[in-house]
Amino acid sequence: MLLDMRNVTMSFGGVTALRDVSFSVREGEILGLIGPNGAGKTTLFHVLTSMVSGASGDIVFRGERIEGLSTHRIIRRGVGRTFQNIRLFPRMTARENVMVGRHTRSRAGVWQSVLRTRAQRAEEDRIREKTDELLALVGLAGKEGSVASALPYGYQRRLEIARALACEPKLLLLDEPVAGMNESETREIHHLIRKVRDLGVTVILIEHDMSLVMQVCDRLVVLNFGEKIAEGTPEEIQNDPGVIVAYLGREEEGDDA
Repeated sequence: MLLDMRNVTMSFGGVTALRDVSFSVREGEILGLIGPNGAGKTTLFHVLTSMVSGASGDIVFRGERIEGLSTHRIIRRGVGRTFQNIRLFPRMTARENVMVGRHTRSRAGVWQSVLRTRAQRAEEDRIREKTDELLALVGLAGKEGSVASALPYGYQRRLEIARALACEPKLLLLDEPVAGMNESETREIHHLIRKVRDLGVTVILIEHDMSLVMQVCDRLVVLNFGEKIAEGTPEEIQNDPGVIVAYLGREEEGDDA
């Protein structure tokens, strides 16, 4: 397994956001993390990337326990993410935003950067080349010099994915990547997620668009009020009575249940 979450619990001021959540993620799969609003999905991403502290339980990534490590160290170990609310550097260009992510893999030290050594300049050229490859991958070729804040909303979402990929993640966490997008834009992100997986990157996807989830995900984990209530293939989850109750608030009756 690439990732094992074991009995993860997280509370805020007496309110339990996650309670004994356990699941595994296989290398090379796309796992959907779904549930109603307030189910604890984004909190789980925050716990996994150490953006909140105080959680209990074990998080094992590539055979190593990573709970308690700093966010920077977790990124260095191969976990990248996007955010529910876009977090770009608005005054930087698209290229500069991705290069920031790429610099987490930089080998140049402070003095090499200050002195602009030959090795540092060569690495900077490689970073720029890889950056432009990633921008092309997400459909932003020709937008490299555009200021991030001037890009349309859908392009900003793509840019955030490119920046996350610049860190060379083994596991990519996507938090509602198609929120606010139309049907055509959603379809393009669907294809992009599959392209990312084809590059050898495992994906965990938080998404409320059930059409996208059912088409793109290999397996689903369902949270409700901070607890895991179901896990299985999209077909199994669609027909799970507990999931139906969680989303609809009632039991379905008759042949359509």
